Amino acid sequence: MILKMLSNILLYCPLLFILSNIYYLFNYKRLDKSIIERDRNPKIDYLYFLSQLIFYLWLVISLFTEFKTYSLLIFSILLSRWLVNFISKNLSRLIARLTPIIIIIISILIVIIH
Repeated sequence: MILKMLSNILLYCPLLFILSNIYYLFNYKRLDKSIIERDRNPKIDYLYFLSQLIFYLWLVISLFTEFKTYSLLIFSILLSRWLVNFISKNLSRLIARLTPIIIIIISILIVIIH
């Protein structure tokens, strides 16, 4: 019973990631600033950061489940995004805007396939 519940949680987490990445796409200018630089901090921003924390936790946990392929794909995309930061700032900004879209697509595939 507990395993079934955990399996369901892992399955529905991508829905949370879809919503949080959509929120990021509309608010990336504010979310990319440090907390000290912001004029105000809406409470929904804290929910976004919490969902990101859950996202990274999900990536680690899903490495040991049936979502291993998806988590490795997402991890490789995030790693390439991090590596591009050292190459070019303009390319880094472009990839930073494309990464949420790619993660939304992968999350939709996870929900549809499973």
